[in-house]
Amino acid sequence: MNELLERISRIGLMYSSYLRDQKGELELLAELDRLNLQLSNLGVTGAGFFDALVRKGFMHDIMMVNKKPTGTESYVYALHAEDTGLTKIGFTTRLSKRISEIKNMSGAKLRLIGKSEGDKALESELHRRYESYRAHGEWFSLRDSQITELRNILSGVAND
Repeated sequence: MNELLERISRIGLMYSSYLRDQKGELELLAELDRLNLQLSNLGVTGAGFFDALVRKGFMHDIMMVNKKPTGTESYVYALHAEDTGLTKIGFTTRLSKRISEIKNMSGAKLRLIGKSEGDKALESELHRRYESYRAHGEWFSLRDSQITELRNILSGVAND
């Protein structure tokens, strides 16, 4: 069981790394093959279905990385959840709708810290900058000074 949990954790880290850096898709697919085999060997009846769902999601993400619909603007944004103190740094081509979705999904009171026209590279750069403060996924536990710094970055104010 520990081996299974370790493999699933490794896949999660590999997936996050891929979304951040757009590298390592073949290694991730190979690890998914090993997970499917392991689940099948354990007698998990839904192993094939689970594998198909994960692969479909991953293939979608591969196709969508840095894909920007023609004639649309893309944004990097930061939202602060007042109840948890966490800050989300994200990327979208449909800012208002995305903020609304996050508010509805989380149920948290969210405040837009800042937004800037930008691409996945800017989002990845900000994720790397605050990596040591990552709580989970795209959510970070930032201090007030870092939130101010992030607001300035997204508004185009130099911080160097």
